[in-house]
Amino acid sequence: MTPHDASAATSEAMAAAVSALPVLEPILAEFGTLTLAAYMDRVLQAPPAPLDLLKAVYDETADLFGADLARRTATAVEACAALPTANHHGVDFFAQSVQENLMLALQKPPAQSTGAMPILAFSNVALGNLTYPRGLLIYDPAVIAREDRPLRCPLFPASERRRPVATAPALTIGQINGAIAQLRRQRIDPRLAKTAIGLLADLYLDPALLAHPDYLHQAAHLNRKIWKRLFTDPPLAPELVFLAAESVTTRLLSEDLRAPESLAYRCFFDPPLRRALINALEGIPGCWKGSGSNPANTGSVLFWGLDRKGRLIGLDLIEDLHNGARLESRNGTETFALPLDPAAVYEMLAAGRLLPTLYTCFLEIALARRVVCLGGYYQISYLPQMQAATAAALDAVGDHDTARKVAAVATDRYFSGMLAIMLRRGQALFPAGPVEIIACGGLSGADLDRMANLKVGQAHLAGLFDTLADAVPPDRRPLHWATALAQACGDFLHGAVTVKDLSAAS
Repeated sequence: MTPHDASAATSEAMAAAVSALPVLEPILAEFGTLTLAAYMDRVLQAPPAPLDLLKAVYDETADLFGADLARRTATAVEACAALPTANHHGVDFFAQSVQENLMLALQKPPAQSTGAMPILAFSNVALGNLTYPRGLLIYDPAVIAREDRPLRCPLFPASERRRPVATAPALTIGQINGAIAQLRRQRIDPRLAKTAIGLLADLYLDPALLAHPDYLHQAAHLNRKIWKRLFTDPPLAPELVFLAAESVTTRLLSEDLRAPESLAYRCFFDPPLRRALINALEGIPGCWKGSGSNPANTGSVLFWGLDRKGRLIGLDLIEDLHNGARLESRNGTETFALPLDPAAVYEMLAAGRLLPTLYTCFLEIALARRVVCLGGYYQISYLPQMQAATAAALDAVGDHDTARKVAAVATDRYFSGMLAIMLRRGQALFPAGPVEIIACGGLSGADLDRMANLKVGQAHLAGLFDTLADAVPPDRRPLHWATALAQACGDFLHGAVTVKDLSAAS
């Protein structure tokens, strides 16, 4: 590829991303020339964390990992109440999110001072979503060049692909052995196959891992262990603590549902404020659209219902003079009805029959407690809209003081769309996920130093592999886009990104 061809391929790929995600243009214009280290210094500025949030983080971490790591994790949040919220829960092999966790680990405070790095990951996403918590992603360059995407190796069956991670059952020995057998048959680089099989055999088949009650617990433990294998000196790496955003929100709600002065209680149970809020949030991404049984209606009001098999049920808010306010299933195929009162909501949350929606999570964590949520290219669009709608509803009922406080929360912090580590194949550069990094021997201190000095704009160019696959429909992507982008990255990013080479791996 000539320099002109590389430049054209780069421009075409970036233009497709910006067209699909207009929020990228101002981000790159303002911050594109900053190093990742300098950029993180900006986004990780946050006010002190409130005590009830620290308690919720402590309790959730203690249930997963024990009291010592819970103490260190709560201390990390206390030192810096800026938390990543762009991650999807599940065992994480998605190159962008894994590498963005690595970028956060470059910061000395708070992660290395406490030894813990908490991630708020959303678990109401389907097992089959782009980040593929259903199984493993392997970024074999030959597969990407052939298929424009990484290899997917499933663990859960196809029948479970729409199930949310939050309710997925624990992985079984049979599922894990089936994935090992599939990897042995795949036409992929033998070093990548060996590494992936090693992870499955050593970590997934560990009896202690198999004893966890569900996939959510298993994923948190697997992410922590796989993370350590990314480093040539694992003891120096902070502990990666995956916390389900919905679980932390539920812990906060368990107190707020008994506190009439809390923002959530008022939004849920003060009829004039609730009506103003429901109307203001109508149509905002991540909220809800329409009501009743119309198939075009989307989302769920305040909470998702869960059926006995753990599947999500979209809910509508119904109000009438005789029965008061209630949440009812909106699609007519599942029966779900719940009085919208504090005791009933509390009981259903405790029973695992309700899951907080995206809006309710951000209401509790960001808008009520001023936590700075480091989001992706979608979040920095929809979270400010949620914030503005909530402030408008409060203003509409005369609570101007609370409206001002909600409007003052920082909701536009962006930390997504980037890669800093790439895999060489010939002169081309491809993404590197956990399997590829581990197969190439892991990351040294020098590798991390190089990452810290990478420019934000360069990291976005490297991240276009995952960004285009996520945001741009296949028919709008440039022809042979993945191969052209890999060659362009080889031309423009060699010497800037951290490069790993399978041919040099032992």
